[in-house]
Amino acid sequence: MINDILNFIKDNKNYGLPWKAQSLQEKWKDPEVSHIKIDFNIDTNNMYCECVALADRFVDHRKGDYAHDGWQGLTLHGISEDKTEDFNAYGFKTFEDANYHWTEVSKQTPHIKNFVESLPYEYLKRVRIMKLKAGGYIAPHNDGEGRLMGPLNFAINQPDDCEMVFENKGLVPFSNGVGFYLDVGRRHCVVNNSNEDRYHLIIHGRRNNDFYTRYDDKKTDK
Repeated sequence: MINDILNFIKDNKNYGLPWKAQSLQEKWKDPEVSHIKIDFNIDTNNMYCECVALADRFVDHRKGDYAHDGWQGLTLHGISEDKTEDFNAYGFKTFEDANYHWTEVSKQTPHIKNFVESLPYEYLKRVRIMKLKAGGYIAPHNDGEGRLMGPLNFAINQPDDCEMVFENKGLVPFSNGVGFYLDVGRRHCVVNNSNEDRYHLIIHGRRNNDFYTRYDDKKTDK
């Protein structure tokens, strides 16, 4: 399996990204855009320390869906801290029935919670810290058919030898404090070849009208 992942990365990571200058709304509509960068320009060290302090609270994520190793999550806003999947995986029929809320563990992540609450969202759905352990991987997969712009994927820390690659679109240039909205309908994979656990924050919710004004920067097209 690991050889298949490494071959996928080798075949796809060096694709160029000739994005033309576009507004955020234009990028959202452009089927050729696989990842949309938001540079929050913040220091994430306190967030990282909060993650490390909770390292033993993370649970395995999406067992059996597709090949992965060392992929874990901790839910800060959702059903409970150990329920990292969407509400329908736990027998709820609607988002309202699931009654998402800040979980008890979020009291131990004040810097992360403050960051999330500062974002221009009308309301939140799931908010999770996702860990990929040192040496871990997520095999090539897609999360559905067609173009699916996913939730905000924000890098709390990004080890040098940890790579996320999209088929025919190349490497996603994550760095600490940078987030991306990703077309998870396109095949992608992640491998952490470092000796450091990677922590990303995944934020689901409904963006409000201020979002495009606040983060629209045509200079961050890659």
